[in-house]
Amino acid sequence: MKKRAIFVSVLLCLVLATGTAFALEQSTRQTVYVPAGYTDSSDYGPDGELLKKRVTITQLNIRNTDPDRNIKVTSVKFYDPDGQLVKEYLAETEVLGSLASVTYNAEPSILGIPPYDRYHGRPSFVVKWKAQEKVVPPLIEGVVIVISPGSVPGTTIIEGVTTGLGTVIE
Repeated sequence: MKKRAIFVSVLLCLVLATGTAFALEQSTRQTVYVPAGYTDSSDYGPDGELLKKRVTITQLNIRNTDPDRNIKVTSVKFYDPDGQLVKEYLAETEVLGSLASVTYNAEPSILGIPPYDRYHGRPSFVVKWKAQEKVVPPLIEGVVIVISPGSVPGTTIIEGVTTGLGTVIE
């Protein structure tokens, strides 16, 4: 048992001395797929009448996590569950300063596409970003917020929040 403790201690010291235990993988550009969501979660009666309206807000958050360097967001695209492009958000590159963030809203009803049900899949975003030198990659997440009217007029209740982290595809 004593030999094992010494071995683990020596190994830990070596890892810490080389700095690899806490090294962050840096990059100069990425293409990131981000799952999103939007569904009609309103309550309907047996005859299809609306009993309780819920509104779903779908957002994309991009957070520059590098404490020292800017990144450039070059493309933000919103796709339906069939992979068809619905909307491109950027006409020109957007610069995010160190530790800055930006949010894009995607409301499919406003974009002229129907709510998605659990059988049809979910929409998604694809984000491209770049930097002049290696940076800590940004945190990119899809956020879905479901709200409904509160019992007091003029109030709302947040019924649920879900997030989906992006994954690098290029």
